[in-house]
Amino acid sequence: MRSFAALGLVGLFIACTSGAPVPDSSPTAVATAARAPSPTASPTITPEPTLAPRQIPHVPALQPNPFLERAQITIDAEERPGQPWEATAFVVTRSTVDSAYRAQVAKAFAVSGDGFVGAAPDGTAPWRVWFDVKGIVAMNERTGDVLFLGPNTDDGTAPSGPAVHDPGQDQIKLLTRLGTVAQFDYTLLSEFHGGDTTASVEQVVDGSWLLPGTRTTVAFFPWYGTPDRRNGTAIYGTDELSLFTAGGQLAELVHRPIVGVSVQAVYDISSTLLYGEAARELKTAPSRYLRLLSVPPTEAMALHVDPADARLGHAWAGARRALTHEDDTLVPVWVFYATGTTASGKPVSAIFTVDAIRPEYRVAPTSSTLNLTADSLLRTQLAVLAGHRPGLMNAEEALRDELVGLACGSGTYTLSKSDADTAIATVTCPGGRTMSLTLRRAFPGFERSIWYLSETRK
Repeated sequence: MRSFAALGLVGLFIACTSGAPVPDSSPTAVATAARAPSPTASPTITPEPTLAPRQIPHVPALQPNPFLERAQITIDAEERPGQPWEATAFVVTRSTVDSAYRAQVAKAFAVSGDGFVGAAPDGTAPWRVWFDVKGIVAMNERTGDVLFLGPNTDDGTAPSGPAVHDPGQDQIKLLTRLGTVAQFDYTLLSEFHGGDTTASVEQVVDGSWLLPGTRTTVAFFPWYGTPDRRNGTAIYGTDELSLFTAGGQLAELVHRPIVGVSVQAVYDISSTLLYGEAARELKTAPSRYLRLLSVPPTEAMALHVDPADARLGHAWAGARRALTHEDDTLVPVWVFYATGTTASGKPVSAIFTVDAIRPEYRVAPTSSTLNLTADSLLRTQLAVLAGHRPGLMNAEEALRDELVGLACGSGTYTLSKSDADTAIATVTCPGGRTMSLTLRRAFPGFERSIWYLSETRK
C-alpha cells in the first residue's frame, strides 16, 4: 500500500468570544445521495494536552488567484474581537492507487479499457487518461486525483419556478461511487454555487475548453476527521468542484480525494490571528483573498460579511499551480462567506479565505518551476483536443514549435521515427553546430497524442 503524506494545518475548534464567530465542530451528514436538511452540530472538544508539543508554525502564505485578483470589491466586515486559539498540524494520507481503484474510477464514468498512461518528466506524477466519446477521464497514478471533461454541451437555461434539479445531489452520488470518505455538512459553508465562470478558477486546460453557456458550478468543502473523531478539518477550495448543465449533464469535475488526516503537532496560540484581525486584513485587500465568485469579475461589487457565517478551516498554499496538491501545504484559514450586488444590481455571493497565521510566521513560497511536468503535458493535450494548436499532434510540427525563437530556429533538420511513439531529430544550426534531439508522444499508444521534447532543452 502506497500512501503520500502532506503537512496540513487547521484551527482546532476552540472558543472565540460570544461576540465573535465560533468554528463548527465535526459535521454529521455523511457523503450520500440523501443529505440531512439540518444536522445537529457535535459539541466542541478541547484536544488532549499531550497530543503533541507546542510549536511555532512557519507556513506558506496564501497566494492570490490571478483570475480573481482584478475583481473590484468594496467589502463590509465587522471587526469583532476574539480569543486566541490553537492550530493543529495534520498528516494527510492520499488514496492508494491500485487496480481496484482504477477499476472504481473507470466504472464511475462508464469508460472501458486501461486508458493511456502519460509521460512523467522530472519525476512528476503521471496521469492515466481514458479518451472516450462520452468525455475525457484523467486519474493521477500517484495521488488518485480525478478530472473529467465532458462534451461541450449546454441544455440552455433552467426552467423558471421552483427548483426541479439539484446538481449538488448528482455530485455527491458521483463522489460516493468514487469511494470518497469525506463528509459534507449541509450548511451555508458546505457548498458554493456559481455560473460557468466560477469553474474557471480551477485551470485544468491550457486554453478554453467549454464555451460560455448556462451551466452551474458546485463546489463542496469536504470535512475529514481523525481516526478517533476528536478533531478534524474542512478544506475550503476547489478540491470537489463540478460543472453541470441545466439538465443535469456533467460537463467538468475536479476530485482530489484524501483517505484521512491524523494529528502531528499543535501550534502556539500566539501565532494565530484573531477574528477581528482577519476581518481587517480582508477589508484591506479583498481581491487577494477571494477564492470563489458566483459571477464573472467584470464589474465592481459591494459585499457584506455576516460574522455568524465565518469559520475556521484550511486551504492549500504553495508555489506550484499544479493539477494536484501533492507538493502543497494545508494552512489554517479564516473563511468568510459574503453576499451583495454588482454595480448593475446582479446578486453576488463569494468565498474568501484569509491566512489564520500571523504575518510574521508566514513564509514566501519557493519559486514556481517552469519545467515540463506531467501536469503541463496533460493540460496541453486537453487544449489540443479542444482545437488549440492541433499541429502538436504531428512530430515534425512539434519539433518546429520547439525550435521557434532559438538560435537553431532557422537551421535545417531531419526527423526519423525509431518506433510509433519516439522520433529522433538531427538539427543543424546556422553556425554549423549539430544537435540530436528526442521527441516522444506524451501519451504512448494514443493516436492523437501530442509530441514533446523529452530531454532537457539544449
